[in-house]
Amino acid sequence: MQVPRPLQSTQISGASRLALAVRPALHPAPRLTATALCSTRLTKETGELPHGSCTGRPSYAPPQRTSMVRSASNDPSTRRIQIIVLLGGDGLGFDVLRSRLKPRPSVRTLHEDLAWIERQFPDRFRREPARGEHGSSRVVLRWSGRPPVLLEQPLTWLTEEEVVAIIAARGLLRQLDPSLPPTTAPTAEPDPLSQAADALLARVGIKEVADALARDAIVVSRFGAERVSSEVLATCLGATVRGDGLHFAYINMAGRQHAVEAMALRMVLVKGEWFLLAWSEGLKIYRMARMSGVQRGRLPATCPGWIPRQDIDAKLRDAFYATGSERAQDRKRVAVAVGPEAWPLVGGRRWGDRQMVEERPADLPDGWRRLQFTTTGLAECRHWILSHGGQMRVEAPAELAAWVQAQAQAIVAAGR
Repeated sequence: MQVPRPLQSTQISGASRLALAVRPALHPAPRLTATALCSTRLTKETGELPHGSCTGRPSYAPPQRTSMVRSASNDPSTRRIQIIVLLGGDGLGFDVLRSRLKPRPSVRTLHEDLAWIERQFPDRFRREPARGEHGSSRVVLRWSGRPPVLLEQPLTWLTEEEVVAIIAARGLLRQLDPSLPPTTAPTAEPDPLSQAADALLARVGIKEVADALARDAIVVSRFGAERVSSEVLATCLGATVRGDGLHFAYINMAGRQHAVEAMALRMVLVKGEWFLLAWSEGLKIYRMARMSGVQRGRLPATCPGWIPRQDIDAKLRDAFYATGSERAQDRKRVAVAVGPEAWPLVGGRRWGDRQMVEERPADLPDGWRRLQFTTTGLAECRHWILSHGGQMRVEAPAELAAWVQAQAQAIVAAGR
């Protein structure tokens, strides 16, 4: 049984390093090897470990399942993961649970395992009255959520930089209420990702120390950004990590809603807003604030068995903000003249592929520069150009120049 000891007193070593030590348990923590770590793909029916689940396959490759079973007789970590997976969904009675574990543990061992799970995860493990479908069992054991990852080695210390990094992650991942000032610090963490960072600090016993050290040392302004609900964020995160399917309703920029079935591939944070890169009849990018009714489900029937990483990279590599394409016909070479007032907001940044800057073009006024780059996100690029007003002139492509000219004329006409 694992009995945690209290946190040791904080020790300061040197001017720039804070040693935060956590005493190890009286007995070694149950170990989870690399294979057991991937056991979140255990089957509900048998609690079996799938063969080849830890071969380094990216999360967007569909999971493989076989009947291979790993022995858990001398590995309490693997056995407890099996128990947790089997208790998902409708749950099981004690006797049925014991019969499905391979090899079958003793009654005493199973009671000890359940007591450990209940003590460690009181908010996820449940004992509920049985219903008719559970046969003679009076109590049903149930697990809510995904299986945890048990550490292979006890966490005994953190450097100051590691603590600050966790604090920074907590601040960076907050999705604040858009009705509040953009840098308002919440009294409680509002979203699953910031909650997870906060819970990690609490679990190792240093939350108060961390909060006193630098609770709000790093905050992020969400000025002008749409907020994603915590439920959507959590569901997309879980599906992306596991390469699962997502079913949701999506409202496009034109205000039209349609149903989407997709395979989650990546979550991307752009200008303070979350986007989901997914496969749905092709690679697509969805603004998560416009997703509703999000549920994890089966992968689309037409989903390919393998999506090369380079194809996913290509979707965003030459995108403009979150607007991009992997199609060759969408690649456009943009050339703009940038005035001296706009250049501080433009220079020193990457705007696209094969970017070139001409410092003193002979055909432009003094202080102007010529910027050229290739992008697949022309639709969003044009709004960026328009935002600089007369300090940015479009030279290519012709379609972009025509659009900006039409918008300028419309603005002038509206002001008359």
